[in-house]
Parts: sequence; structure tokens; C-alpha cells
Amino acid sequence: MESHHETDDVSPELRHWLNFLIYGGLKGEQEMSQIVNNDPLVMEAVAELQRFSSDPEMRELERRRKLWKLEYYSGLEAAKEEGEAIGEARGIEKERFESLLRILTKRLGDVPPTIHEKLHAIHNLEVLGQLTDVALDCQTLDEFEKTLSK
Repeated sequence: MESHHETDDVSPELRHWLNFLIYGGLKGEQEMSQIVNNDPLVMEAVAELQRFSSDPEMRELERRRKLWKLEYYSGLEAAKEEGEAIGEARGIEKERFESLLRILTKRLGDVPPTIHEKLHAIHNLEVLGQLTDVALDCQTLDEFEKTLSK
């Protein structure tokens, strides 16, 4: 059974360029000349790549570019992780806020806008947890609001 490769339908010239793009920086001039069948245009590109690679200034520029790229993508990853952590914290905060409002409403009736606004301004998860305990123990909304005002 004969296997079919994606490059079987590609012209030899294009195959030479594909080989250059894939192997150009990895193989020496001798190996590259064989891979690309001494295609003059591709061999000119191979020579230019080797000239570029042997120039200390160009190598330093490439090293800096790679370093910048590494730092850039590391920064993106860190920002993504930070964004996910912030989103998770906001989700927990919203959940605690909504739970606290449900407890107050179920135990003591409709929560007035003043209490609602004060609760909405709290972004500390520990404080919201403490207020949930108060909401479970207090007897009136006034009693809860007094604790909230402290």
C-alpha cells in the first residue's frame, strides 16, 4: 500500500522552500544543499542565514529578541493567572454577599437599601463571613445594622 504525504502534491521548488524553513537553522550548508537539491534561490537564502548566524551582533540581537519574547509570554501567563485569581475571589465575594442577603431576608424580612449598599461596599471575605455569623444570630435587622456600622 502506497502512503500519501501532504507534500506529494507540492512542486519541487515549494518543497525546497519548505525544507529551508523547517531545517534552515538546524543543518549545515552541505546537508541543506542536498535537502534542497542545490536550488539557487534557496541556497542563496541558506548562505544569508548562515551569514546572519555567524555575525556576533546579529546573534546578540536574536538572543535579546528571544529573551524579550520569553519575558513577554511569561508576563502574559502571570497576568492571566492573576486575572483568574481575581475573578475567583470576586466570585466567592459575590457568593458570600448573596448568601448573606438570603439569610437576612429569610430570617428577618426585606433588607432595606441602606443595609444592602453597606454590604455591597464590603470586599473582605473574612468580614463577610463574620457578618454571616451575625446574620444567623441576630434577632432584628436593626441589630444587624448596628453591627454593620461598627
